[in-house]
Amino acid sequence: PRLLICDEPTSALDPVGRKEVLDVLKRISGGTTVIFSTHILADVERVCDRAAVLHGGKIVLNGTLAELKAGHGQGGLRIEFASAEDKNRFRELFGVHGHEAGVHGHEAGLNDETVLTINAPEAQHLAALRALAGAGIVPIRFELLEPTIESLYLEALGKEKKCS
Repeated sequence: PRLLICDEPTSALDPVGRKEVLDVLKRISGGTTVIFSTHILADVERVCDRAAVLHGGKIVLNGTLAELKAGHGQGGLRIEFASAEDKNRFRELFGVHGHEAGVHGHEAGLNDETVLTINAPEAQHLAALRALAGAGIVPIRFELLEPTIESLYLEALGKEKKCS
């Protein structure tokens, strides 16, 4: 068909079934316009070229995934340290204590003492590298994170709720 509309096509499927359905949707999207609704936002990033977020019957976010990521949200950093001591030294040096200067960090998991994720604008990435170098801390991993469709969705809903 020229148009295929799916309502929650992967919601009741196991991981293998989800992958198969998403692969079919991606494959046919070259010659068929595919519209699907989902609450599984990772599926959107995996399959879609464009996305729209509906809230209260209104489109609150719309565009290509690249446009949405460039125009909304902020990326971040995921830094893995050799030790919890290195991570704590970096937190002190970089001022990751809360919502200071748009930089906030959180540990990656309950048992993960050496990973810090920092939600920071791109301008802060170089400052983080300088703080690491200045303290002589060599991270095991330094990863730039781009906004996810989930973070864009939450941002769009947050703005919509403030406007309502």
